[in-house]
Amino acid sequence: MSRKAYSPQQRADVRAALVQTAVRSIAGQGMVHTTIDMLCKEAGISKTFFYTFFPSKEELMLEALLYQQPRLLERARALMDDPTLTWRQAFRQFVLECTYGAQSGVAVLSIPEEQEVYRCLSAERFAAFQQAQLAFFSQLLEIFGAPA
Repeated sequence: MSRKAYSPQQRADVRAALVQTAVRSIAGQGMVHTTIDMLCKEAGISKTFFYTFFPSKEELMLEALLYQQPRLLERARALMDDPTLTWRQAFRQFVLECTYGAQSGVAVLSIPEEQEVYRCLSAERFAAFQQAQLAFFSQLLEIFGAPA
């Protein structure tokens, strides 16, 4: 069987599809029940091709979490800017949307899932992710009016 040649744009599209599929899958059924086979099937690629994008499922999970951060920051800003909501109501709504991610499409890892992801990362990748998380949560605190 011959291999299909992908253009750089097609590769970028496949990578984006994998990340978006991972966000939906984590939100809907959690990381544990998300398999590479399932992600590949939805993206229309082979498992071998998956590994040209990500060395592991855990690396894709991190990419998915980072991918959704701008959307979450935007949502927090929208809630805080809503004149019909008090600060407390806006904050509560945001926390509920994140806590019950399956209903709002927010990918959230459980503590055991986070620990599994972290165990699979290199020290450098873990440090980079920690920095990204620190920046994200600092921005969230700022949006909600709390000093970081």
